Amino acid sequence: MTKGLTIGCNEFNATWTTPTAIASYFSDDNVDIPPLLNRTWVNPPNRALGQLAGEVAALSLNIAIDECDADFASSCVLYKDLRVCRDPNNAQRTECQPFWGLSVGEVLTQANLVLGGCLPGNSTDVMRCVSWINRAFGGGKRAWENAEFRVNSFCPS
Repeated sequence: MTKGLTIGCNEFNATWTTPTAIASYFSDDNVDIPPLLNRTWVNPPNRALGQLAGEVAALSLNIAIDECDADFASSCVLYKDLRVCRDPNNAQRTECQPFWGLSVGEVLTQANLVLGGCLPGNSTDVMRCVSWINRAFGGGKRAWENAEFRVNSFCPS
């Protein structure tokens, strides 16, 4: 088994084996690439896999760092266990509608399966939601301080 960061699933996946390979991948902003993996990669170069793969890789890293470093975030809940919630104050925010009520970890699992071709799904919906989750903690703010985003330890009814 190769160590490192792997995204996708058994059908098609991408693995970065070193921090340098990951940094190299995120060094370019080319997003005009097919959204789903169509082969298996090891240390893919400069965004060779497109924006969805980049968002899935970023979310995977955030979850892994949170699990390894107790001081990564000031929360009593692991990042992967937070829930994707409907924003009761803004019904127009529907980026994650197909995923409302799921945990961030469950969304990541589904994203990997869709990305790797192991689960049929709408790659646009997956892309919107994973990107939305990644932005939920942007600027050093927690999700509940970002009125635009709703990722919480529980979903209000």
